[in-house]
This record gives sequence, structure tokens and C-alpha cells, in this order.
Amino acid sequence: MVYGSFRYYIQRHRRRPPCLPEISRLHLDHKGKGLNLKYIIIALIAGYFVFVSIGVRMGHKPSDVVRMSFDGLRTAGALMAILLLIGVLTGSWRSSGTIVTFVYYGIRLIWPHLFLIVIFLLTCLMSYALGTSFGVAGTAGVIFMTLARSGNVDPTIAAGVVLSGIYFGDRTSPASSTAFTIK
Repeated sequence: MVYGSFRYYIQRHRRRPPCLPEISRLHLDHKGKGLNLKYIIIALIAGYFVFVSIGVRMGHKPSDVVRMSFDGLRTAGALMAILLLIGVLTGSWRSSGTIVTFVYYGIRLIWPHLFLIVIFLLTCLMSYALGTSFGVAGTAGVIFMTLARSGNVDPTIAAGVVLSGIYFGDRTSPASSTAFTIK
């Protein structure tokens, strides 16, 4: 009986699915606790006008400044797409339990006297393969710092080794986001 009344309630109160602007508005300003999109847009527009005015004061034509800004926007768009995909990757690793699995097997497989060297090499390899330092810091950095804490390794030394490996791998990677800014 309860199931039937629940089905009736759902059928009676069925609404259309929310569209993208409604979802983004709910996400950005949920009961006043999130970001308010209009203030971000106002700040971006004000910053753009400051950029254009500086370009004009330096002697460039306004049309040239606008063209340069759109060229930069294309480059930044590619970088933003890369960072978005990195965020999707790290979020899926966290939600699927990949990080927990790495910690579980890492405790059993990494020898304590080679711990820091293994951390450096693995972060180099992951950062080189993925082409990101932020994505590896958000995933492998968390994993290796958890392993370091469980193995009584000094966290400052472990963090230095993690960051060194991450940035070394990122700067040598052809898939790095910084490689897209070079023309």
C-alpha cells in the first residue's frame, strides 16, 4: 500500500528535468553558501577593460588589443579543457577507490629503505605520462603522503620528494599543459 501511494505521488508531482542554467545556478549559489556568478562576471569584465586600456596606453590600436586578447583566449581555452579533464580524472580516481587501493598495495609493496626514491620515480612517471603536475599532486601526492605518514617518514621530506618528482615529470612531458602555451 505504501509503495502504491509513493508511485502515485511521483507520477502526480513529476516535473521536467532541470536545464543547464538551472543546474549551474543551483551549484553556484545554493542558498547563499556558494559563489555568486554575477560578481565573478563583473570582475572578469572589469579586468578585461583594464587589460584593453593598458594595451591602448602602450600604443596599440584597440582592434589589435581585442585580436590579441582573442588569440590568448584560444590558448587559455585549450589549457582550461586540459585542466577540466584532469579534474575529471582525479575525481573519478577518488570516487572509485583507486587512491585507497594504491595506499593498500603501496604499504605492502614499497620497501622502507627505498621509499623516497620510489616516490620520486613514480611521481615523475605519472606526471610525465599524464602531463600534469596538479592532477598528480591531487592524486598521487595524497597517496604518497598517506604512505609516508603510515611509515613514520618525515612529512616535509616526503612532500619535497613528491613535489620534486611531480614538477620534474611535468616539465619534461610533451603532454604538459605548459607545452600548449609555447608556439
